[in-house]
Amino acid sequence: MTVAPTLQRAAGLAFDNLQVRWLAGQLPVRTSQFSQNCLLLFDEGDPNTHPVLNWMTIISAFGQRMSVPTPLTELTITAQYVYRACWMTNQLQVQGLITLVQANAVLSNYNLFLG
Repeated sequence: MTVAPTLQRAAGLAFDNLQVRWLAGQLPVRTSQFSQNCLLLFDEGDPNTHPVLNWMTIISAFGQRMSVPTPLTELTITAQYVYRACWMTNQLQVQGLITLVQANAVLSNYNLFLG
């Protein structure tokens, strides 16, 4: 497990870090915790946050339906979703559509639950 200093790095480390959680049988729980905590950071009434909310909702739903042991295909799908969520969060922050505080909170949750 590697702590990511940026959202871009978090995206790049998604598969490696999730694989560690997968091998430990923690993938469903950890991805659900990550996404549920991130969902609390964004206001559904703000259309600028919808791309992040949408990815976190997908990750949350997918994490809740995973079984243990989790098949390799579900690890791969989850890593793709986390990758996209991290990149989307970074891009929205760069464009000024979400705050730096929100972006940093997503990164902190990534490092706490997935890194």
